[in-house]
Amino acid sequence: MHITRQEILELLGQTPLFAHLQPDSLNRLAGVMGVQVFKKGEIIFEVGNPSEVLFLLCEGKVELDRVHDQQKYELAVLNRGEIFGEEALLFDDPRYYQAVALTDCVVLSLDVEDFLALCAAMPGVEPRLEILIESREMSFNCLLYTSDAADEEDSVDLGGRRII
Repeated sequence: MHITRQEILELLGQTPLFAHLQPDSLNRLAGVMGVQVFKKGEIIFEVGNPSEVLFLLCEGKVELDRVHDQQKYELAVLNRGEIFGEEALLFDDPRYYQAVALTDCVVLSLDVEDFLALCAAMPGVEPRLEILIESREMSFNCLLYTSDAADEEDSVDLGGRRII
């Protein structure tokens, strides 16, 4: 599993969070993205881990899930071009879900320090990122509120943002 610089640029340009960026900004972003490989079944991050990195799925499938009362709740299954762990770039909260490789995966990673250093060169990314984070949190909460996992005492307060 290998990804070229050109493939990284193409993937970034097709990702809604970054698609509006000019080629020079995409190129700078591509230059700071790390590449990581995860084997099927490997945990990418767990609930409670520090949020420090955004991930962009290049190859494979990733499941986002949450365990409550020993039952696993599948929150999303992600495919090529989808972002996860995005809250790391704006909030210093621990992870409230886990990400697991459903297949062998290649992911790009962007840590918060690199993101902050590039913010000025990436106009429009922060508002799009806020929308993505709010959308994911709302969909997670809707899923969990309609399941048996909706227990207020098990919710997590993330600085005014409440996640079950």
